[in-house]
Amino acid sequence: MSDELVDKLTGYGVKFAAIEDASSAVMHLASDTSLNGRALAVVTRDVDPRGYMDLREDDYREGEFLLKASQEVRQTSHRIGTQ
Repeated sequence: MSDELVDKLTGYGVKFAAIEDASSAVMHLASDTSLNGRALAVVTRDVDPRGYMDLREDDYREGEFLLKASQEVRQTSHRIGTQ
């Protein structure tokens, strides 16, 4: 992603998770046998200090992080231009 696009998206309030946190989440899934069938989400560290979280949810309830996050994703188009 270009610096210009990153600047534009951060101007819209988009926050980015750290790449190393995605790697940590993969290592957690690979090494923790109790997470069979579970999903982890890579998030910004203000959401979870590890940079990822166990979703543990099938349905999003009002006021919870996953509902807010899914609404933000739907409102932010991946086609935002840099013009």
